Amino acid sequence: MSLPQKSGNPPLRRNSRVLIFYHTHIITLSHQTKSDLAMSVAAIFWGGLFLTLASLSLFLLGGLWQRLRPPPGGAGRPSPRLSLLIAAAATLGATAFLHPPPVPLRGAPPGPGERPVGFTVPPEGLQPLTPWSETRRPEPGRQHALSGPLTGVASWYGPGFEGRKTASGERFRSRGLTLASRLLPLGSTVEITNLANGKRLTARVNDRGPYVEGRKFDVSRGVARKLGFQRQGLARVKVRLVEPGRPSPR
Repeated sequence: MSLPQKSGNPPLRRNSRVLIFYHTHIITLSHQTKSDLAMSVAAIFWGGLFLTLASLSLFLLGGLWQRLRPPPGGAGRPSPRLSLLIAAAATLGATAFLHPPPVPLRGAPPGPGERPVGFTVPPEGLQPLTPWSETRRPEPGRQHALSGPLTGVASWYGPGFEGRKTASGERFRSRGLTLASRLLPLGSTVEITNLANGKRLTARVNDRGPYVEGRKFDVSRGVARKLGFQRQGLARVKVRLVEPGRPSPR
């Protein structure tokens, strides 16, 4: 007595899952950014190629399974050549199904060279980095002879340092017109110009610093307020030596 055969074709149901998987990735493509478009198109192309091979192999597998299935009672067996063909088709279909091509993720970080390079000013309200006045020392081997104005990024400091000794020995006053520099001699008089708005003033070098990469000057809060960058915290300035002071101790 033969057992009733189950309806349907398991390989064809797998093929439906493959179609749903790649249909989902195609929908995801419409939400990606322009920078990912080229990679997404390439992924869909290779995905379509794999899907075609998988569909063909699963279709052949299903048809051969129906034709070569032994009749009830166990009479008849498929030939070794046809069995090898079925195994090869099944392997190809499984490979395409289990290893689809990767699709770029939306929002992935850009690669090298994609980020713009340039000077940026932090948004308003950002607190400036507080320097450490106690540990400021002149850098050995520095030459104080200047051939022209110095240009660089200036920050300002003040909170927590009111009344403390500076590198010159005098007390720090946040409302005073002073600045710290690693290069200019202590006691020098300089002219500082804010390159963003053209405001300028005269100040005196009385401290050392800043020791933060990318910054060339630390000014008092009074200087930052008069030059118009107290709220921003940073500004690009030009410093011109007006009158040199005594050489820095080494």
